[in-house]
Amino acid sequence: MGYTLAQIEKIATKFRQKPEKAPEERELNKSEAIRQLSAEILSLQKKGYALEEIAASLKGEGLDISTATLKSYLQRSKPSKGRSKGRTVRAAQSGTKDAPKTAGRKSAEVGSPKKKEPSGGGTFEAREDTKDI
Repeated sequence: MGYTLAQIEKIATKFRQKPEKAPEERELNKSEAIRQLSAEILSLQKKGYALEEIAASLKGEGLDISTATLKSYLQRSKPSKGRSKGRTVRAAQSGTKDAPKTAGRKSAEVGSPKKKEPSGGGTFEAREDTKDI
């Protein structure tokens, strides 16, 4: 069944008019809950509690989570340092072998096979396909 543009606009208007939900009424998934509790969890770790003990405490409070999942969610909640982007940019600028492989590549024209020059001291030469197998 399809929907008319008028029906969709009517729904959109109703959605825009809905009031904002109070923060205490908003439901969180496990990942969001751990993000909210991350400071307290890190504090418990500094006090000597292991993640296994913290996960057991969370289960006791009704937040059923495994130790591995807790560890994963805590790692995600840490602010990223952006190392990978900086390295790629520096490598591309310096022309090192870590530069992205697509840098400086020109798109090949369809239907015009070209022999590739060996790069980096290799002796492999690309040839056209033959019917001999």
